[in-house]
Amino acid sequence: MHRDSWEWSDGSSSLFRKWREDQPDNENNTQACVGMQKKGWSDSKCANKLNILCQGKPKCCPHKGYIDI
Repeated sequence: MHRDSWEWSDGSSSLFRKWREDQPDNENNTQACVGMQKKGWSDSKCANKLNILCQGKPKCCPHKGYIDI
């Protein structure tokens, strides 16, 4: 069995799941963090250095435009 009470780093709960077919497995009871990959999520040791995903406002313009050349 594995726990299924995952949360974001700000403490808010995460109801969305996209685990790989073989995950989460909590190998050796040492994996309490998540790595995101193309094929889905994988639980990971928190000491592993992975890229981060941030939430923020878009930095671009809200309008799409076209330029005739």
